[in-house]
Amino acid sequence: YAWGRKSAREATTLHDLAATLSVVPEHISLCAEGEFDPWRAVTVRQPPVPPDGYRFAIALGLAIGEIR
Repeated sequence: YAWGRKSAREATTLHDLAATLSVVPEHISLCAEGEFDPWRAVTVRQPPVPPDGYRFAIALGLAIGEIR
């Protein structure tokens, strides 16, 4: 599997992934229900970014989470 365009073998730990994404580990690991802003997870917005950002945020949320 992969983290974006990087193989999981290139980023085996949270710290490696953070370094690869040029973010601090806390921005990856600290998200809780009701506090998560999906745009913070996307450090580089690759085109095409939809004109209605909320639709992208909903799709991203459905892709990474589950309803409990």
